[in-house]
Amino acid sequence: EGEGWSRQTSKTMSGPYENVQVSRLVTFLGTGNYSETVYRLAEREATRTAYVGRVLAELLKPRDVAVLATEEAEQRHGDGLKEALRAGNHPAPRFVRIPAGRPPAELWHQFEAIKAELRGSAGPVMLDITHGFRSQPFFAAAVATFVHAVDETPPNLHVCYAAYEAKDPNTGVAPIWDLSEFVAL
Repeated sequence: EGEGWSRQTSKTMSGPYENVQVSRLVTFLGTGNYSETVYRLAEREATRTAYVGRVLAELLKPRDVAVLATEEAEQRHGDGLKEALRAGNHPAPRFVRIPAGRPPAELWHQFEAIKAELRGSAGPVMLDITHGFRSQPFFAAAVATFVHAVDETPPNLHVCYAAYEAKDPNTGVAPIWDLSEFVAL
């Protein structure tokens, strides 16, 4: 099952993405300094924005947008992300508070919060780890692997990373990388 899952995901992610939708977008929001850019997923480019969550909402058209954020991250970027989503007529984000993850109890809280968001969708889920801080992308991958291995009927899960640093020097467009196959391993 896992092998077919990753092959199917790979085919879907490399296609034109014109008809692909996800039910839920799960994205991290951090405290970094985000710069506006244009991102490309497969062959489609999104509106210039500083928020990868806005880009993925535009390209994937989720019915639900869950934003994993610390209190500090939500205070710093929450209003900006809400406005970017509203301007594109996308669903309002649902903020899911996660702790910074310093002591082990906070790490387990992060694990449980991510697990609940991956499991709670009625359809395909896109997990965006772009703005995850420190151990958060590691935890997200561990949770995705856990859910896929343990759940009787795991969600159709895609994982991506928007690579701002890998912008094309000629066009200034940054790619969004599909990491789904690596989680399936």
